[in-house]
Amino acid sequence: MDRRHIGIIVLATVHAISCAALFAKQEVIGPWSYVDEVTNRPFEVDDVVVSDPDGSIIDPEFDKSDPSSPRMVWQDLEGDLWVADVDPITGTWWPLDGRQFFVDSGLANIFETRQGPEWAYDDQGNRVVYTKFVRGRVRLYQASLDPASGAYLPERLKRGINREVRRGSTNVGDTQPVVLYLTKRRNIDRIGWRALDDPSTDTLLPKGVRQPRWVSGSRGLIATFRGKRTTQIFYHAINSGRSTQLTFDATEKRHPTMWYDPATGYQLLAATMDERNIGIWRQDASKNWILEGSFRPQTDLPYLTRPDWFIWDGASYLSYMAHTEKSAQEQNVRGTGEAWVTRVSGAGPFQHRRVSSPTVTRMKDVENLPLLSTVYIYYEEILDGDNGRRLVHRAATGLE
Repeated sequence: MDRRHIGIIVLATVHAISCAALFAKQEVIGPWSYVDEVTNRPFEVDDVVVSDPDGSIIDPEFDKSDPSSPRMVWQDLEGDLWVADVDPITGTWWPLDGRQFFVDSGLANIFETRQGPEWAYDDQGNRVVYTKFVRGRVRLYQASLDPASGAYLPERLKRGINREVRRGSTNVGDTQPVVLYLTKRRNIDRIGWRALDDPSTDTLLPKGVRQPRWVSGSRGLIATFRGKRTTQIFYHAINSGRSTQLTFDATEKRHPTMWYDPATGYQLLAATMDERNIGIWRQDASKNWILEGSFRPQTDLPYLTRPDWFIWDGASYLSYMAHTEKSAQEQNVRGTGEAWVTRVSGAGPFQHRRVSSPTVTRMKDVENLPLLSTVYIYYEEILDGDNGRRLVHRAATGLE
């Protein structure tokens, strides 16, 4: 059975999420071991460094379109762009420094753009989209794998000047792959989108849009905007240009993500609420969005950030980070973090699970990667007193 295809409805009876179950207690029985609240069996944390211990990999992005052939893309501090194949069983790569395939050079400084290269899914094997610094200006580029030579071929995007990459297409097999970008208009940051191969589609999103993210399976995105009193979430259809507000409750929402949940047959929406809880909204038969509830794992760290969904055995999960610091920039230089996974629908071996080692404190960029027989969580450990050097960790979820 393909564990990642989200179009299969696993449960015959459509049912709502029982968010009350998300508050189930997790008993800590040791620094590396927990008793799961569902199975009542110990879970041993398995968190290892998988990058070169003498190197540094910053903000790697994984190609999740095919669990049998995942890849990683990243840029080094010299501005060189690299791709590495990820083993679909072990979740590791070779060489350990991630420099398997050289793609391009001259990329814009990642600490200035605050965004590394991204994958854009298409019907030709997927592409890398990234930002270069050319003649004193930032510019969008893309690179595709040439099957004949095995090399990645860089290409400048037409009319891509003064644009920095933010997110690429997430629709597997997309025949018209798109990209979200950051630009400036009258010295004000604006978010726009365009089809990679058609510059005439270039369109700015409404002013005030923040944290946009493509919705898989649709030609649209979700994002946050500041309402009259609080930050809310809206959906924007790129073909029609129509925006629809989805949330109305009196909490500050950040980092929204939306997906189709096979366990319920509904679209689900998740976002942080006041940055201390994660809310779950469900779209009902009338296309209205209902707040099902919110959850918070058993952690002493105050803030939750960047939930990201994945599907395993017909159930929906979120990976995310708990942290002592609210700001992503503050997380670069101080504070303590934890990597967590929570099941929000369907059946599974646990409800909440902390997967990162308690010996690691400073971390960034928690990401999930479903593979052939399990799901791994990756994050970057920021080393103290070493110019911000980062090691990539692979943490086991115990899903199989």
